[in-house]
Amino acid sequence: YFTCLSHLVCYYKLKTDKEKKKFNEYCIERWKKRKLQAIEYMGGKCKNCGYKTCYSALEFHHTDPDVKEASWGKMRLWGWERIKNELSKCILLCSNCHREAHSYDIEELIDEIESESVDYNRKSAENWLIVHGINKKDVQIICDNLESKWESQVNF
Repeated sequence: YFTCLSHLVCYYKLKTDKEKKKFNEYCIERWKKRKLQAIEYMGGKCKNCGYKTCYSALEFHHTDPDVKEASWGKMRLWGWERIKNELSKCILLCSNCHREAHSYDIEELIDEIESESVDYNRKSAENWLIVHGINKKDVQIICDNLESKWESQVNF
């Protein structure tokens, strides 16, 4: 068992091409199983649209970028308990919904919240935004905008 990455790298360099190929195939299969395990742990489908057809199109979206420790490329190398801890900061989104979560217009979101008859209170708006993949920092900004817009209609 290797206690540091440099020892593993040296060990790997001593392997034959055939042994390296076999090791690489083993790692790819292990990472695939780990992702499938993480997807199942997160509910098995996109939290926004329900997509579940292709596991490689499902991604882990951190709802608060300030507490993000790592992306999946790094997480897949960790132990399962540490992965679960990081996944607790995420929602599962398909690649399309994930892209949309990172490229939204605040005014459009406010209009969408109001058109979907979300209760006129901050908690309902926050829940709606989080379910739709908006990170917590932006949830606060959007809710502040909503609060000022709704203050004449409802006491937040």
